[in-house]
Amino acid sequence: MKLSQPKSARTINTCRVLCALRSTKNLSKAELSRILNLNKVSSGEIVDDLVQKGLVRETGKMEVSNGRRPTTLSLAYDSRYVLGVDIGRYSTSVALCDLNATVVKVERIPTPHDCSVEEFCVGILKSCVRTLKLVRPELLLGAGITADGKISSDGRTIISSDVLPWTDIPIAQVFEKALGCSVTVGNRTSALVNAEKQEDSLVRTQENLMYLNWSETICLANVSFGHVWSVSNEFGRMQIGENTNLVDVCGAASLGAGEQVKMKEVWPSVQDNVFASMAKALRVAYRITGTTEVIIGGEGATLTEPCLDAIRERCPVLRINRSCMGDRAFIKASAELALDRFFYQSSMLEDMKDWM
Repeated sequence: MKLSQPKSARTINTCRVLCALRSTKNLSKAELSRILNLNKVSSGEIVDDLVQKGLVRETGKMEVSNGRRPTTLSLAYDSRYVLGVDIGRYSTSVALCDLNATVVKVERIPTPHDCSVEEFCVGILKSCVRTLKLVRPELLLGAGITADGKISSDGRTIISSDVLPWTDIPIAQVFEKALGCSVTVGNRTSALVNAEKQEDSLVRTQENLMYLNWSETICLANVSFGHVWSVSNEFGRMQIGENTNLVDVCGAASLGAGEQVKMKEVWPSVQDNVFASMAKALRVAYRITGTTEVIIGGEGATLTEPCLDAIRERCPVLRINRSCMGDRAFIKASAELALDRFFYQSSMLEDMKDWM
């Protein structure tokens, strides 16, 4: 992108308008102009173009003490859609979501471990095709795929997987060819953090934060002002007892959750030693990082309050909170990955904020 060119500046400012309308409801053109520090002509032209494309709607009139009542604006969340594909150890979810990452339709299929990559992709693509029957092709912005493991920096290839015997799988190219839309791929934990920014201001504003993805695997991300600096699978391999690591004690499989059972269904019956082990691991992470803020996400977002208290009581120095994304965290994460890449461009705007 050449920032000196007017067209590039218009593209950036359009993304800024979209993000502003998402974060703050019922803004007027004048308020948008003031918030984004744009002249009224430029912001007005951008809004008019978005209204013409059906992406923004005029929703009413603002109440004012005198003078003309400004027209309020809001995003037309049902005007475009993204496809979210989350590949987990036990199941893979395919979801059609709107511009607010609200799930319109979701379909879950088992994640097979005894077939080739080609066969596995065919199974997911069939689910994608069924899901996409609900929307006209021109309304689909693109697809986001999330998976545990190492992803190439260009968001195209699964270099290695933590749950499947995969190496160097160009999955974005495969899906683009089959679905006829743009596709991006991201690490599951990083995508959770990105989605969390839309739900929780703490993730955006906290300088040092540990984000715990407690699911089939157990990963810990170091986050600063919403930016993921590192994702460690080694956290889940931390030795908790003799010949026992954290995943052995606290992972989904060890808790009785698996292909047919979600972790939210087993929390009431989980033994106290599980929470003691997680607390021990978090204390170790604190001693290494010095970070006192913790958010537990992934399937850990469904922790009951008594379970959360059992961890907090053992970690008085830490401020531990539960993710607010609930049991659809991974679905929302894959959808937000696509929305960020193909619509809002919020990550790009964050990287450029010192230039604007």
